[in-house]
Amino acid sequence: GGLHELKGKTEPVTLWQALRVVAARGGEGRATGLEAPFVGRDRELRLVKELFHATAEEGRAHLLSIVGIAGIGKSRLAWEFEKYLDGLVGEAWWHRGRCLAYGDGVAYWALAEMIRWRARIREDEPAEDALAKLSEVVAEVVTDADELAFVEPRLQHLLGLTERIALDREDLFSAWRLFIERMADQFPVILVFEDIQWADAALIEFVEYLLDWSRGHPIYLVMLARPEVSERHPGWGANLRNFTTLSLEPLRDEAMDALLRGLVPGLPDEAAGRIRERADGVPLYAVETVRMLLDRGLLEPDEGGYRATGDLSALDVPETLQALISARLDGLEPAERRLLQDAAVLGKTFSPRGLAAIGGTDEQTLRPALAALVRKETLQLDSDPRSPERG
Repeated sequence: GGLHELKGKTEPVTLWQALRVVAARGGEGRATGLEAPFVGRDRELRLVKELFHATAEEGRAHLLSIVGIAGIGKSRLAWEFEKYLDGLVGEAWWHRGRCLAYGDGVAYWALAEMIRWRARIREDEPAEDALAKLSEVVAEVVTDADELAFVEPRLQHLLGLTERIALDREDLFSAWRLFIERMADQFPVILVFEDIQWADAALIEFVEYLLDWSRGHPIYLVMLARPEVSERHPGWGANLRNFTTLSLEPLRDEAMDALLRGLVPGLPDEAAGRIRERADGVPLYAVETVRMLLDRGLLEPDEGGYRATGDLSALDVPETLQALISARLDGLEPAERRLLQDAAVLGKTFSPRGLAAIGGTDEQTLRPALAALVRKETLQLDSDPRSPERG
């Protein structure tokens, strides 16, 4: 950075050094609020990249299982990988879906979410519009008429847009697999499954089926899971080829210090030490602590980070992540807490329209409270225009 003399320029020019990637091309996916520095995971990210490139270059399917406790950084690692892919010259088909721990008819929810994302279908999309969008994207991928006639109605079945049309699970699996393979014939395919510990046994069977039958295609499956995945799905990955497990350990003290200093450069040593000790290597704890300080007015934004505006020497930090989040929720206005309770019914992501329906009100009435919760870093706006759930 700084001023530099450049050939052809009469005056010194200010140059800036890029420190990290914060969004995809055009600013897509950029966090609307607090995003901590990515620290202590360079080796893990390198492995994720290397396995992807091996999959793409060798044309062979591979499954990477990323395992770690809540808040340890699984989703952040996937986000860093997504930004890396976005900067590559070559094309790739990126998909991401989450497994739900509750609800009826959610056995293949994560896979259905990926297909909805590919076709830009919102969860509340009218059926006629959803069918048209699905038909368009399937026709772009599957060019053989016979295959198209086989695949499309079974993808409609997956998204709940048609009545049961298949006699057995193998018939459905075959069609879904064929669609993914035809995508892989064009570019490498990445399928990121979040919270695989909640996956229904049927989805696990499809993943294993896909890895086995499509092993000659560049398909990269990334599973984000908590350690209890081994209890819910005993033997997970034991008989699969091209299967790699990456366990995320707690961050070392120096990495936690770098994270905290990156967020709050002027954080007193005593406060940083107290947060680091309580965090026990879990980055989400440190991030939530900073958000708590923002809630209390003890920090304010300052040139891409935050600076202290109050006395942090006697900072009282909750002992656990659960207690920390509870303390933040207790500090909200009653109307804001009720709004979050309604949102929790809808899940990790939701639209204002769905939230209004749950609360029996209209979208415009909700806007001020939603904006306040975004400002307080309790909710995050999905700014990715590619997302079918944007809102």
